[in-house]
This record gives sequence, C-alpha cells and structure tokens, in this order.
Amino acid sequence: DAELPKRIYYLSDAAKRVLEADPTGDLKVIATGVKVFERQEAKDADPKNSCSYRVVQEGLYVLLPHMTKQVVTASLMEMRKLLHMRSCRKESFENHVRDQLTNPALGKGCVVLKFDPKLEASDKEEGEVSVINLNDPIFEAGGCAICCWMGEAALSLLCDKVYAAMVLEKLGGPPPQEVIDRCVADKAKAKEEMEKAAANGAAVETAVAT
Repeated sequence: DAELPKRIYYLSDAAKRVLEADPTGDLKVIATGVKVFERQEAKDADPKNSCSYRVVQEGLYVLLPHMTKQVVTASLMEMRKLLHMRSCRKESFENHVRDQLTNPALGKGCVVLKFDPKLEASDKEEGEVSVINLNDPIFEAGGCAICCWMGEAALSLLCDKVYAAMVLEKLGGPPPQEVIDRCVADKAKAKEEMEKAAANGAAVETAVAT
C-alpha cells in the first residue's frame, strides 16, 4: 500500500510549531524527530488484530510508558540470555516469560521485552548484592526494554548487535564474543594504520633530509 509511509517519526510540540510556521517550505529540513515506528507486517497475522508497523528501538523510550499491550516482563537472567543469543525458542524461557509468550492475548509480531527489577529482587538470595545500577539512564522512561519480534516458535531481537551488547553490559553480562572480536580487530587495524602513517612520515623526513 503506497499510502502507508515506511517510517513514522515523533516530534516535540516546539519542533512541530516550527514546521507548521513554514507553509511555503522555505525552511530546508534535512531530518527531524525520533523514529518510533517502521512498517513491517507479520506473516499469517490476524487482519483484525495485526498492525502494519513495529516499534523501533530508537523511539521505544517515548512509547514504552504508554504501552499496555505486547509487553513481556522478564528477569535479569532471561534478559541476558536473549541479548546474548539474539533468538530463543519460546520453550527455552522460564515459566514466567514462557507463560506470557504463549498467552493467546499476545499477538505475533512486534513485542517489547522489559526488565522487571522485582523479578530480579525475588531471585536474589538474602545478602546478595545487585550487579546492576538501577539509577543508570538506561532504566529511565519506563525501564530497560528491547524491541523483539515474536514468530510462531521463537522470540528474536530487533535491535542491532552494538546496542544489544551495550544493554547486556549494563545488565552485568559479558558482551557476545562476536562483539569482543570486532573490537579487538578494530583496535588492531587502528594500530596498524598508525604505524603505517608513522613509517610514511619518517620516510618523507628522510627523503627531504637527503
């Protein structure tokens, strides 16, 4: 359907007033707003209950405080597992999460997995110290949550690997080996380029001196 835009952006009232004050289009706007929805329809979805858009991670903090459906709460361990694996079968989750994922009221398609500190507190033994800082900005605006896609059998991440690794670190988990390998490779490449540049500079100085 060509009438449906591919992306939907959220604008503040101030930014909206600026755009509305320029009906002739003299103001050249390259980009504005925060992307909150992207068009993506679920296969075999119920037309009556399906939506043509999914929530994107970039704008989730704007929408999360207002979401009442398609939200699944999870413990610290379950959040870490999905962030590390990126895709997990429904039956691999603990009862609390699995029951929510198999609930008929939860439709297929875009789902938000949200960390519930209460579950983390109930799982801790007496005297155990929390490994996360709930005052971290990532837990603001409704809490730590990630956009996912629920298919027939599995729940998969919709956020990119770098963001997933960052959230995993905030939750006290080690980054995936793939991210570690990439960082090591980037550092090695940067070091090689610096050494090459230094060698070229030394060669130029020698040539000038002679």
